[in-house]
Amino acid sequence: TPEQAQALEVARSLASAGIPVFVAAADPSSTTGYQLPSRWHQMCADPAVIDNWRPGMALGLVMGHGLDLLDVDPHSGGDPAALNGNTPASYGAATTPSGGVHSFIRSLGVRSRDKVLPGIDVKAGDAEGKGRGFAFIAPTVRISKTTGQPTPYRWVSAPDVTRLQAAMRGEITDTSGAPLAELIAQVRAATTSPSPSEPYTGPAFDEMPDDLQNSV
Repeated sequence: TPEQAQALEVARSLASAGIPVFVAAADPSSTTGYQLPSRWHQMCADPAVIDNWRPGMALGLVMGHGLDLLDVDPHSGGDPAALNGNTPASYGAATTPSGGVHSFIRSLGVRSRDKVLPGIDVKAGDAEGKGRGFAFIAPTVRISKTTGQPTPYRWVSAPDVTRLQAAMRGEITDTSGAPLAELIAQVRAATTSPSPSEPYTGPAFDEMPDDLQNSV
């Protein structure tokens, strides 16, 4: 469809800007609904990958390569006002199948973190490539948590690739994500520091299976 063709062009522009994009085949047995590629978190940006997409498949955008994702999900109680005016500048935004909003922001240099605040997740990746998250992007279709119907992700404002590349080259300075990065550090310190009597024995984020790592 024309909408799908336009979405594929957006994906190609992101890959051309250095943001890895992957294609995933449908897999009803997976928690995401799709079979993620092996080592998706180590993929390099290649616009030709998008040529492998076919209707019924998903596109995933790997975070931590210049773009991160601020995911606000009203279905889970998410409210942008909870950030107290510290919402990072957006380089592009999309609606999700469940009525949430994906805001693509300049990379924060942190690892992904769910529930930074109620209904607010951040998909990212640090300088060492650890804690990578990803975001499904249009024309991916998933089952809506609010209606139960298959619904596509849709770009509300396509990513401003020119502005993003300028920021990645250091030609413009964007520190708007600093308060959010600090909040993530505070949440992580408060929730992952083991007490002497109850040491944490679970796996590290980057040691979890792909399906258990952060994805939206």
